[in-house]
Amino acid sequence: MICAYYNNGYCNSPIAPKKDVTSRLCFSNFRKCQYFGEVIEVKELNLRQKVKSDCPYFLLKDQGGEYVPFCRVLNFRITESQAANCSLHWQSCPLRELAEVG
Repeated sequence: MICAYYNNGYCNSPIAPKKDVTSRLCFSNFRKCQYFGEVIEVKELNLRQKVKSDCPYFLLKDQGGEYVPFCRVLNFRITESQAANCSLHWQSCPLRELAEVG
């Protein structure tokens, strides 16, 4: 299993790394990394209503009647306000534009 905070060669841990993070640890025993924190589920951040977006990078995960908005470009969950923006303004989203260029 790969560390949830390791993405495209970079450590995205909420604890700011002071040294270079080695992929050797990220791809193996990442729980020993000082920058890893167990992922906890915070139900208060889940949406109670479905949000629809035509963005191909938007994903809404059903968690038993609550919904978790997820951005495939960021490979991360997004907030309620970000999900609303993704629903209304997905065509001008800079993340989508970057994903399609790269």
